[in-house]
Amino acid sequence: MTKVTGRVNAAVAGSLKRTTTVVPRRKLVVSKAAKTPSWYPGKEAPKYLDANGPLPGNYGFDPLKLGTEKDQLKWFAQAELLHARFAMLG
Repeated sequence: MTKVTGRVNAAVAGSLKRTTTVVPRRKLVVSKAAKTPSWYPGKEAPKYLDANGPLPGNYGFDPLKLGTEKDQLKWFAQAELLHARFAMLG
């Protein structure tokens, strides 16, 4: 059997010391949050969609500009509710 002395333990412990390396952190970039969520980040929502007050689920998506007429927009909103109700029936 081999006898282990205190000096050997100190030498082994010295060689097992952990070294720490400092890694620089990444810079955190925060962009300014929009007032309302948009379907296309960075692009403003059309103003005519909020003319009649806020619509539920309005994220500014109107590529064909169907909501430019106020009466049509009201009709589209009611038609969407009706279609959603029929879709929920199955």
